[in-house]
Amino acid sequence: MSREAEAAEFLRAVLPDPVAAAFALVTQLGDVWFYVVVLTLLYWYGDRDCAARILGVALGAISLTLALKHVFAVPRPEVTPLALPAFVPGVFDPFYREAVSADGYGFPSGHAVGSAAIWGAIAFWSEIGTRRQRLVGWAALVALISLSRLVLGVHALADVVAGVAGGGAYLAVVGTAAARADDPPTVAFVAATVVAAFAVVATGGNDEGLAAFGATVGALVAWHAADVPKKPWPWSAVGAQYALACVVGLELLVAVWYVVPMPPGTVAALAALGVGSVVAAPALVRRVKERKTGARTS
Repeated sequence: MSREAEAAEFLRAVLPDPVAAAFALVTQLGDVWFYVVVLTLLYWYGDRDCAARILGVALGAISLTLALKHVFAVPRPEVTPLALPAFVPGVFDPFYREAVSADGYGFPSGHAVGSAAIWGAIAFWSEIGTRRQRLVGWAALVALISLSRLVLGVHALADVVAGVAGGGAYLAVVGTAAARADDPPTVAFVAATVVAAFAVVATGGNDEGLAAFGATVGALVAWHAADVPKKPWPWSAVGAQYALACVVGLELLVAVWYVVPMPPGTVAALAALGVGSVVAAPALVRRVKERKTGARTS
């Protein structure tokens, strides 16, 4: 047994099989898709400046992970994936296999970077619950998400420790700079764009690097060009329709990206369009409402 696999083997030995298998669900709390849902809702329906700053940190953390993985190019541990528990219907096996496996480089852990930076930004900057509750929740999420990567065997202990340290450091740097600026979200988006540019170089201009860069540029441009209203987006039929359209559109973009080969510039443009549409959504919904109001009064 390699030293990289020791953590996974030890944890699987001391944890009951159902508990070990449950970490396939826990690890979803640190997946990009879950962050997309949480941050989109925070941005649309919460304090917009605060949520935009958190979104900028998230884009930067994802780009930082991508860049560092290619700089260090450390392979993942060779650990047998967890089998689907006997009590779970076999129809869930494809989804379970997807959850308990990972490809690409292992150092640092992207889930650890993201949990430290993104959930940390939410803990420090949002107004959900009390500050103490948010900090305790942050610590618990970082611990659980990091532990899940070890139990699943997709990361070595060093990957996780470095990820938490790197994510925390990135949050501290961006948070300090943003706190001294008149427009904190712009600072976060610019920092993310710089890191994403580094990711493009580190990855040799592959699709992931270009997508990360396009996403950060799209967010930055939309934040300044769309005249985004600062007032939180109220729950409404128009907002729900736009939200659904954004979700469907993003899913279609991802599906097209995976199925159809695209030129490098197209990948970046689609990522910019997808993230930019989320950032610009409040401004677009406001214009739709204004047009409807104007049509009724004319």
